[in-house]
Amino acid sequence: MISTLTATRITWLIRRLRRIYPEEIPYRIVSILRTQAQSRGWLDASLVPAHVADGQFGNPWVQIHMVDQTDVGLIIQAADQLLSEGVEVFNTIVPFINGAPDWNRDPKNGTDIPQGFGLHIDFRHLAGEVDIKYVWELNRHLWWVTLAQAYVVSGGSKYLEALSRLINSWLSECPYPLGPNWSSPVEHGIRLINWSIVWHLIGGVDSPIFRGLEGEKLLKRWLASIYQHQRFISDNYSFYSSADNHLIGEAAGIFVAAHTWDLWAEGRIMRVRAKAILEEEILKQFSTDGVNLEQAICYHRFSLEFLMASLLCGAASDNDFSSAFKLRMQSAIEFMASMMDCAGRMPAIGDSDDGKVFVFVGDGADTPYESLLRAGSILFDSPPLAKKLKLLGAPQYETWSWLVIPECVSEPHYTGVTTALPNYFKQGGYVVLGQALHTPTEFRITMDVGPLGYNRISGHGHA
Repeated sequence: MISTLTATRITWLIRRLRRIYPEEIPYRIVSILRTQAQSRGWLDASLVPAHVADGQFGNPWVQIHMVDQTDVGLIIQAADQLLSEGVEVFNTIVPFINGAPDWNRDPKNGTDIPQGFGLHIDFRHLAGEVDIKYVWELNRHLWWVTLAQAYVVSGGSKYLEALSRLINSWLSECPYPLGPNWSSPVEHGIRLINWSIVWHLIGGVDSPIFRGLEGEKLLKRWLASIYQHQRFISDNYSFYSSADNHLIGEAAGIFVAAHTWDLWAEGRIMRVRAKAILEEEILKQFSTDGVNLEQAICYHRFSLEFLMASLLCGAASDNDFSSAFKLRMQSAIEFMASMMDCAGRMPAIGDSDDGKVFVFVGDGADTPYESLLRAGSILFDSPPLAKKLKLLGAPQYETWSWLVIPECVSEPHYTGVTTALPNYFKQGGYVVLGQALHTPTEFRITMDVGPLGYNRISGHGHA
């Protein structure tokens, strides 16, 4: 008798195989062989190479610019609540046990996930009704940024001590390449971006967290894991039929990490490749009128957050992206503004898991969408975005509270893609109908008239 779980796996596999490209077959075979080798300790990243002689730590792309006292209070309150109550993951509070959460347990139902070779874990079909998204959300470490913010605005040592404890705990409980946190490379991309934010906010290599014998040991362990994260992504990029927001996120994670910790010759090679992937994928996955072709509003924003981190990190390290990249990114942000109503709401089109790449407490924005609009307004000096933000009642900052937006990015020939927000997206497949659009009295109907989704899987679009 075939179990229900086994039957589900077989059905999924058959459907998945039908969607792969013919030229993808050799790539998949090589991937399987490499995975088998690494599960036996061959060709893996267990041994971390020595640092290059001219190794350096990159310039920060996040830092404090301006934070008023109200925002300071919000940040400290959020950090203190984290330390006293635990982490909120979707609708579940994950408590700390001995100063840290259980990194490898489904917080929704309390099921422990075996610590086998990560790439052999079938996270889509785990026994015990495990929802892997709860585990991954906890381990993306967006919430570590809140503790780093609290340290920046207050100087409180307890936040730095908590970060030290959490980093040590995670490195001990989630060693390369074992367990659910070594099973999906896009998760590594998100984690690397948040680690980069934390690193810069706490002072980088000069942070008090790395002082003394224990601090030096922590630094060495953390850097080793950072290298292994980059290798894990590079070894397992989501190409061909899997190339969607995951591929953008994976490349963004490597690009940001390889600038933040420019310590390995191999990392520099991976950084060049990651930038090329980002340059190519933004043009593939976003139409000329700015629509993310996965046809899912949530994943439109999700991909843009990866691209925003990459653009700002690259600019901070004098590794700028092309005009085509910036133009497409501006169009994508302006599309998002067009789809947003005057109350700041977005239409619920396509999949949505509320995933975020990074988030700052006290940034003044009501939603992650508004955060991106505000950053885009400053970054590209876009009058339509500024006008929409004013309509939403969002504060008009000349700079951003936490993101470093250098002037060199916003050059005259990157601005003025539109003089007003469009309502017809022929290439992307959306039409916004109504009266008095983008005014307080607007009436709107949003029509999705595009294809089902992107690539052969169309994983996040809905009929």
